[in-house]
Order: sequence, then C-alpha cells, then structure tokens
Amino acid sequence: ELPVDAYYEIHNLVIEFLKSDEAIPFDRPSHKTISGVTRSKQRAIYTERKKNGLIAKGVNFIEIEYASFDNNEEGMLVREKEKDQNIMRDFLKNYLK
Repeated sequence: ELPVDAYYEIHNLVIEFLKSDEAIPFDRPSHKTISGVTRSKQRAIYTERKKNGLIAKGVNFIEIEYASFDNNEEGMLVREKEKDQNIMRDFLKNYLK
C-alpha cells in the first residue's frame, strides 16, 4: 500500500499533487535511493503504481501539478484562496454538483 494525498470516498476519488522534477531540491544525480534511482524517479514510479492500482480497482484518479497554482521564486505555493478554489473547481468539475 502506498499513501495518497487525498481520498474522497463519496466520489470514489483520489487526488495526487505532483511537483515537477526541477522543484525537488534534494534530488541530486549522485544521491540514489536504496533501489538505485533518484528520489524524483522513485516518486514517479510510486505515483504510477498508485495510479495503475487504483484505476484497476475502479477508483477515479486525478493528478494535479503544483505548477497549476501560483508559486514563488523558491517554488513554494502562494495561497490565493479564490483563485486556488477556481483552479480546483476546474479539476473537479466532473465531481461537483
């Protein structure tokens, strides 16, 4: 079992928030995980496993990149409640009534 970012049982929906490879500051080619790949590669593998496993079980799966929202120079999210809500509504339009 791998953890997910958000699960909404009422909608049978999992949401995963993804960072681009460039946004992972601790990902250095010389630093490999125990499985022999970089941290960003490992995260991509896990996300793909989660996605495939959940879809096979009939669970709806949405990936949302952090880049969909405003970020500052350090790559941190800049919270703008109304704008963020509109972005999320767009991603979730098939699940909202």
